[in-house]
Amino acid sequence: NILKRGYQADLCPLLFYIITKVIPRIDDKRLHQNLFSKEMVPDSILHNLKKHYNSSLVRNIILLEELKRVVQKLKENNIKVVALKGAILADDVYKNVALRPMSDIDLLIKIEEIDAVNKVLNILGYKNHPIGKQYLEEYFNIGYYHMNKIKLDIHCELFHPNDFSQSYFPLPSAVLWKEAKPIYLDDNYSQTLSKETHLLYLCLHIAKHFKEQIRLIWLCDIALILRNDNKLINWTHFCQLAKNSGQEGLINDVLKLVKTYFGNDVSVLKDGGTEYKFSKLGLIPHKNKTTFISKNILQVISHTPSTLNKFNSMLNYFFPSKEFLIFKYMIKDERSLMLWRFYRPIYLLQLGIKEIYQNHSICVIFCIINVHSLYNFSIGLSKN
Repeated sequence: NILKRGYQADLCPLLFYIITKVIPRIDDKRLHQNLFSKEMVPDSILHNLKKHYNSSLVRNIILLEELKRVVQKLKENNIKVVALKGAILADDVYKNVALRPMSDIDLLIKIEEIDAVNKVLNILGYKNHPIGKQYLEEYFNIGYYHMNKIKLDIHCELFHPNDFSQSYFPLPSAVLWKEAKPIYLDDNYSQTLSKETHLLYLCLHIAKHFKEQIRLIWLCDIALILRNDNKLINWTHFCQLAKNSGQEGLINDVLKLVKTYFGNDVSVLKDGGTEYKFSKLGLIPHKNKTTFISKNILQVISHTPSTLNKFNSMLNYFFPSKEFLIFKYMIKDERSLMLWRFYRPIYLLQLGIKEIYQNHSICVIFCIINVHSLYNFSIGLSKN
């Protein structure tokens, strides 16, 4: 299923490593005699798994080198950052940069330094999301895109209160910065989350996606951290952070999942809670629906002040930067880039027409929010 449907494909490098690490040569197709009763791994399967492994290795090396470049440039401008997620997990937790696929680079910065960060990233060749400024105001994060098909996710907060329907941040950035620990990326000094805040962050990230599709690699992340660092984690402090987050129950549910399917000993677990089955972990494939305009984008634009700013936001959304297009559609040449510049507005409009028949609510809400503003905008134009 993983190979045929491209589903949970981020497990492929780890699966290849598990299959091959028990034998002397990595290209040997035989499994250990205690596994699968001396059965052979079909050539096609092992070949595909190895392709995923090698692809992850190459991609992660590129991203880690880019991370070092970005951190060094920010350091030269006296901007502190905290490295997050895949970049730290691949090297520090998995001990093999190929095993934990990375799609982008995640960094935590202080909100007051966002303008300085923006200038540095522009110098390095990055352009922000088509409506990045509004996204930052709404969700405290912003995406940057590079011609080399690299994406940077810049966070000022890791979670929004709305993610968990509460009035306060479950893991405030002030706590993250206070407890951040030093880390060295070659000769570049940076920071990463403490073991307690890192574990809490990963638990909350899974909890946030309980109603959607959970990636099994996320559970692997936590399982490995518990196996490697269980005795180094201050569990009393972790429990207090979990309680302060307002999501102690969901965090407990995540740890129960890890214990159930990976066998980790987690002494802080409480009885009760929700019993999640594999069917709720996204193990049953579902179609990836592409929409004309996502609810997040819709919310961002609807909260944008003034009709002119709304119009500019929509214009930027339909006609984004070339860096965004190259990353979004994996464009390889100038001709394809030109074609996508013209095709993207048509493509989005096609999706919009499709949604009229499949999901009236988004289009109706969008019209209700914007029709009055657009009317006032047109009146203003006619007067001018």
